[in-house]
Amino acid sequence: MNLKDFLVNSARLFPDKTAVIFREKRLTYGELYRDTCICGSALRNMGVKKGDSICIAARNCVEYLELIFGCSMIGAVPCLINWRLSPEALAEMAWETDPKALFISNTDISKTAALNDGRDGNAVRVISICDDPQLPSDFEEFCRTGDGKLEFEETEDSDIGMILFTSGTTGRAKGVMLSCRALVTQICSTAACARCSHDERFMCVSPICHSISLSVITSIFVGGTLVLCPPEYLKEPEKMLAVLEEERITRMALVPTVIERIVSCAESRGLTNSTLRLISYGASPMNPSLIMRCRKVFSCRFHQGYGMTEAYGTITALLPEDHDRPELLGSVGRPMIGCYVKIVGEDGAELPPGQTGEIAVKTETLMQGYLGRPELTEQVMRDGWYYSGDIGYVDEKGYLYLTDRKSSMIITGGENVFPAEVENCILTLAPDVKEVSVAGIPDPVWGEMIVAAVVKREDSSLTGDDIAAYCRRRLGSFKKPKRILFVDSLPINNCGKVSREMVKELFLNGQENRA
Repeated sequence: MNLKDFLVNSARLFPDKTAVIFREKRLTYGELYRDTCICGSALRNMGVKKGDSICIAARNCVEYLELIFGCSMIGAVPCLINWRLSPEALAEMAWETDPKALFISNTDISKTAALNDGRDGNAVRVISICDDPQLPSDFEEFCRTGDGKLEFEETEDSDIGMILFTSGTTGRAKGVMLSCRALVTQICSTAACARCSHDERFMCVSPICHSISLSVITSIFVGGTLVLCPPEYLKEPEKMLAVLEEERITRMALVPTVIERIVSCAESRGLTNSTLRLISYGASPMNPSLIMRCRKVFSCRFHQGYGMTEAYGTITALLPEDHDRPELLGSVGRPMIGCYVKIVGEDGAELPPGQTGEIAVKTETLMQGYLGRPELTEQVMRDGWYYSGDIGYVDEKGYLYLTDRKSSMIITGGENVFPAEVENCILTLAPDVKEVSVAGIPDPVWGEMIVAAVVKREDSSLTGDDIAAYCRRRLGSFKKPKRILFVDSLPINNCGKVSREMVKELFLNGQENRA
C-alpha cells in the first residue's frame, strides 16, 4: 500500500465530490484522479522508473498534488523542497537526490539558473508550473505527453515513498527517507487521532513541503474537500479569513505565529466564524491567552501535535479535551497509538517520570535514514529509537513536556534553522566579519527570533542591514537574523567557548541593533 491508494479509494467512493480548490480551480475526485493518472503516465514516458527521484520545489497548487500522487502511482519518489530557499540551497538539495526532473513554480524559475553547473552526468530537467499566468509555464506541455493509461507499480512497505528535507547542523541539507509504510501509517493515525471525517473542509496555507501540511494528504484519505491557499496568505490574514468564510472551512493546520495573525485580524474587524471545528497546531506551544481569544472568535477546539520530520509528523498529541484542562496547556500531549517516548540521561539510561533528559522516540513512522548520510543516521538512530535532541520530561500520567533543545536548532515561524548555517554564511563576509554567534530568543510572534552577535573589522562600514540582506540572498528570508548586535568580542563561558546563552542575554537585555 502507498499514497496512491488513498486517492484511488476516494475517487471510487466520491467521484463527483469536490476534492481540491485552489483559486478559481475546482476538481472533483474523479477529475483529480484522471489528471493524476495523466501526470503519472507523463512521468513514465519521460523515463522515470520505480525508485527514481522527482524534486518538487513549487508553491502550493493543484499540480503539486498530482505530482505527489502521480509519483506514487509509478513507484517514483517525490522529494519535497522548500521553494523559499536560496538558489544555492535549492541546488544542493536537488543534487542530493539525483533527480530525473525538478518541478518549480514559474515565479521561481530563476533559482534554477545554476542548477546544472558543475554536474557530472546528465543534467536535471527543469519543468515550470504556472504560478503567474503572465509568465511561461511547461507543465501543460509536459502533461500532453501522458495519456493517463498506466499500470500501477507495486511497492513494498519498506520502499522509499517520499523524501523530505530538514536543515543540517553544519548547513548541509539532510534528506529524510520515509518508507511507504511510514507515510500510510502516519496519515491513518493522524486522521484517527484528529477524528477526521469525509464531510471535512480542510484549509492548507502552509507550504506543502512542511510536515504541518499533513492535512493535504489526510484530506484526500478521508474524502474531504481540500482548500489550498497561496503561501503568501500566511502574511495576509484578511485573505485567510475570507477563505474561512467563503469556503466554510471546518479544519486548518497552522503554526501559532499565523494563528495569532488571523485572530488579531478577526478581532479588529469584529468577525466570528461558526463553521470552524478544529485548529491543529505544532512547531511550538500556543499561549493559553491566544487559545482563549481563538475560542471567542471561532468557537472551535484545538489539537496540538509534537513531532519531527524524521518521524513524518506527530509523535505526541494534546487532544481537544486536553485543552479544556489549563494545567495541561504547557504539555505537548501523550504518545499517539503505536508511538513510544522515553527520557534518557547522559549515560543513556531511561529516566523515571519527572526527571529531565533527552527525548527518544520509537514508532513505525521513523525514517529509513538520512539520504547518503549513514554516519549521521547512526548518531541519531540506535536500537530502533530516534534520539531527537529535544530535552524534556514525562509526568506521572504520561504527558510530555519540552524544556529545551539539546541541539541549537531555532524554530522561527514554524521553520527550522540551525545557527551554524547562518554563522557560516555571515563569516563569508570576511574580512569585514571576524567572528559571529547566532542564537534564538523567545518572541511572541515568531516563537523564536534569530539574532546574531557580530565582531567586525574596526574600519568596516558593514551594517546590520547589509548582513541581513546578504543572508536573505544566500539562505532565504526566513533564515536571516532579525536583530544584529555589533560587539568588541563574543561572550565566552568558563571553558573558553562562545556561549549562545550569554549571546541570548545580550539581546534579552535590550542591547541590539535592529536589522
